[in-house]
Amino acid sequence: MVDEHGMAVALTQSLGPTAGSRVVTPGLGFLYATTLGGYLGPLQPGDRPWSSQSPLIAEQGGRTAYVMGGAGARRIISALVQTLVRVEADSLPIEQALAEPRFHPSTSGWIFEQTEDAVEPRGASAARRAGYEVVVRPTGTYFARLNVIRIDPDGRMTGAADPRWIWGAASGPVR
Repeated sequence: MVDEHGMAVALTQSLGPTAGSRVVTPGLGFLYATTLGGYLGPLQPGDRPWSSQSPLIAEQGGRTAYVMGGAGARRIISALVQTLVRVEADSLPIEQALAEPRFHPSTSGWIFEQTEDAVEPRGASAARRAGYEVVVRPTGTYFARLNVIRIDPDGRMTGAADPRWIWGAASGPVR
């Protein structure tokens, strides 16, 4: 969210798939998550789950230029970086940068998003040649789903929602 003064908030709230557990404690008014996130094994006093929640606000020249966030567990970070690189280095419009196929590094290798044209994903053969295990997954909810606001130097804002997910939102100025 960005207000008329340029103040920005990026928020990642993760309850798990489909709005969490759908359980609310009477009088408290919040939903519980569906998973314990990064807990693997028995819980111990002082344990902390891993988190890849990574709302992002990026500046250029001392002004807010991007406000980004999304859902997708560990895949949020790689999606944020790829989207920023595609806009800044490749000069793609925000909407196109969000729609481009993604890849994600994992402990077992590299995971690439299969596009509808069934061509091998860009970079997959190079990863194989480098000795990495390559997995190709269909487009869908596996890869992170982002929402982005870009603020141009003249103050014009562009909001865009990831086309992989029906729950994204983008809006213009509200007066």
